[in-house]
Amino acid sequence: MKGFIKHWQAVQWPEALLGLAFLLVLIPLNYLLEQDQFPKILASYSLLFGIYFLVLKKGQLHFWISIAFLARISLLFAFPNLSDDIYRFIWDGYLNNLGFNPFAEIPSYYIDQQIAPAYLSPELYQKLNSPHYHSVYPPFAQGIFSTATYLAGQNWLAVSTLIKALILIAETGTIILIYRLLKSYRIHPRNLLIYTLNPLIIIELSGNVHFEAFLIVFFFLALHALLHQKPVQAALLMGLSISSKLITLIPQIFLIRRFSIKKLLLYGMALLLVLGISFSPFLSADFLFNMTDSLDLYFRNFEFNASIYYLLDWIIKLKFGYGMIHYVGPILSLITLLACIILAIRDRSTDVLGLIQISFWAFCIYLIGSTTVHPWYLALPIALSVFTSYRFILIWSALACLSYIKYSDYEHLYFVVIIIEYLIVFGYMIWEITQHRSKIKNRPSF
Repeated sequence: MKGFIKHWQAVQWPEALLGLAFLLVLIPLNYLLEQDQFPKILASYSLLFGIYFLVLKKGQLHFWISIAFLARISLLFAFPNLSDDIYRFIWDGYLNNLGFNPFAEIPSYYIDQQIAPAYLSPELYQKLNSPHYHSVYPPFAQGIFSTATYLAGQNWLAVSTLIKALILIAETGTIILIYRLLKSYRIHPRNLLIYTLNPLIIIELSGNVHFEAFLIVFFFLALHALLHQKPVQAALLMGLSISSKLITLIPQIFLIRRFSIKKLLLYGMALLLVLGISFSPFLSADFLFNMTDSLDLYFRNFEFNASIYYLLDWIIKLKFGYGMIHYVGPILSLITLLACIILAIRDRSTDVLGLIQISFWAFCIYLIGSTTVHPWYLALPIALSVFTSYRFILIWSALACLSYIKYSDYEHLYFVVIIIEYLIVFGYMIWEITQHRSKIKNRPSF
């Protein structure tokens, strides 16, 4: 503690003012702005990332970690107006507490049947962004929804605050885990700021209550268990990560060659056990069909802030006169799976650091091939990038706010700004790859 205070006392007033400016831009962005106020969102993001990139070069580590925590705490009572996902969280929470399976029926069913109108009200229903789709949020997320709505009742701000308090705990855990891994691999602790101070991470997780916070902390807990050669414990934690959001199913393919047959069987059985237990309260005759149907519709019907998909869609429209997302989305998903299999085959690392780095590329490939890339989808690759020398994901995180133009009066410029976004991101990524900047060596195995 004395050392921490000493570092704070060493901070010069220009850097202190910069920290104050970071908070003074961040707080109004989350408390005052709405999703459709694109110019103000863009200006705020630009200022925040300007400070962020400056700090990454020469900021005082302990001071800026403190600023990052203050930023997260300051957003506890800000209702997430920059995202409407919170309303589906609340809706699913009410369903669970009323004894209904959130995967059984689409929201319109409860409105048509006038079931529990005090909770499943037309006012809440009108705020849902996907009212005609079954829920896609897995069990751990459902548990958080249920707990927050049970404690807060019909007070939506209180629901949001309770979820944010849990996200703050998860984020604190993630930051501690990243720091410990950095020490284990003798990577400079300054890399901690890459994740901890990233404005997108703070805004989208602590501000807009997205559940990447939980999948990340469980994922890093699993990595620590692997580092200490505890495959069963790692599987249980990885199962919780998958139960927070299904995306962490992707790196499971990279674990096959890292275990002996015995350890692989133990890991697989433990992972299936925790997934089976977590999903069991929701199992029904229609569960598997409804959830997979919603996921299938997601890949076939939704498109937002995409890269490769938009390019292919444009080419197809030129040739045939209409888009084919129903076919292109699933095809891109299959290509992503094939790419991950190729990565797994070519992977020669046997340690946790190698797993982190190959997982980073797998998630980036997934996002590049996705039809939908909301800003918070970048959270896990940003966390993993801390252990690589690739920084294009940080450029991507800074430019992701351009997608907010979709909700504004400037929507007619949407494709122009998306083209600009990905020209810069892919240009920087290609430059980094050609420079062969990843030079981390001496990896201990597990």
